[in-house]
Amino acid sequence: MSSRLYFFAVCFGCLILAAIISFTRIYAVICNKSESILNYRGKSLALKTPQRHYSQEGGSLHGGKCHTISSDWVQHLKSSKELDSLGCKQKLPKVLIIGARTSGTRTLNRILGFHPQLATAAYEVKFFDKNYHRGSEWYRSQMPFSTPDQITLESTEGYMYHRNASLRVSKTLGDDIKVIIMLRDPVARSISDYLLTRHRIYDSKMTSAHYKRVFKESRSLDRLLVSGKGKHGRRGSTKMSYTIEDTFEKTVLKNPDLVSHKNIFIADSLYVYYLRSWVKKFTPNHILEVNAEKFARKPGETLAKVEEFLGVRPFFRPDYFKFNMNTSTFCLQKPQSICMPRLPVEYPVISEDAISKLRGHFENSCRYLFLLLKHYSELIGDIPLNYHPIE
Repeated sequence: MSSRLYFFAVCFGCLILAAIISFTRIYAVICNKSESILNYRGKSLALKTPQRHYSQEGGSLHGGKCHTISSDWVQHLKSSKELDSLGCKQKLPKVLIIGARTSGTRTLNRILGFHPQLATAAYEVKFFDKNYHRGSEWYRSQMPFSTPDQITLESTEGYMYHRNASLRVSKTLGDDIKVIIMLRDPVARSISDYLLTRHRIYDSKMTSAHYKRVFKESRSLDRLLVSGKGKHGRRGSTKMSYTIEDTFEKTVLKNPDLVSHKNIFIADSLYVYYLRSWVKKFTPNHILEVNAEKFARKPGETLAKVEEFLGVRPFFRPDYFKFNMNTSTFCLQKPQSICMPRLPVEYPVISEDAISKLRGHFENSCRYLFLLLKHYSELIGDIPLNYHPIE
């Protein structure tokens, strides 16, 4: 009799243990499901882009501090209790990435997001050029959650072109903000910008005329414009040309011998006019110029330079990058593969005569830019022209 009671007691205990284990697993699944949804701008959205993955020495992933990473590379915000215990908050950025269009600002921002000491905004917030009227608290709400020891970083290339952006940055973020400026060979940038715009026109369902109107509106900011008059080309309010012809040369050349300085693709490559206000507002040790061509050819060397500028520990190792034969660019291999996207466009053959005219047109602008930045920048140098649009 006692043996039967013992047997039933053991069986009952096993059932209780199994029930506890099952309940624990079900609870864990429910918690994971609830944490997989990020309450964003009042809506429930799954954050699909892995902007803040972190790798330890050797490349293995570790926890994203304020976030967890699932096996399918989806990033999940931790619970409110965990966020409070870690001191995770949405903070205004201490670093901005600005720069020329098609120079790689988004790619740099995304790669820096893997650094454990950095927390990067997943998209261009466009606060200081288009959304300034929303206020600084709205801007803060667009930032990622970060721990007290992490630096928040935001990237919007268009800040460089806006007339009042540098002043707004100083008022909102203070003069201690660090600014990374990405620049590119002006000839290659102009061609790449043209290619990207042409691709979007023909790849979109909009008519060419409709896209041109949208394109003009998107570029018509309260910008610094080049007048082409006075010493060194003073800033003015010259009306820009948004003409897009069937070839690049027809688009930017008034005639075979004259470059149209009012054309938007040319004007956006005259960097010195847009950077004067930034250099005037912030001290040299708070500004870092990054060469887009060097970043594409030697990403490890460029990232080491950026890490030193930001005052964070070295993280990106040379073996993290590998040359991809399909894209003809270096790709980040660890902790996740990231390559600069290639557009399915037919790359134009630009005549040597046209290239020579464009280089001559940009030469003075680059010379004054070197004086402005107080150092030589190899924007026009021995690196072969690459028209590939870099996002």
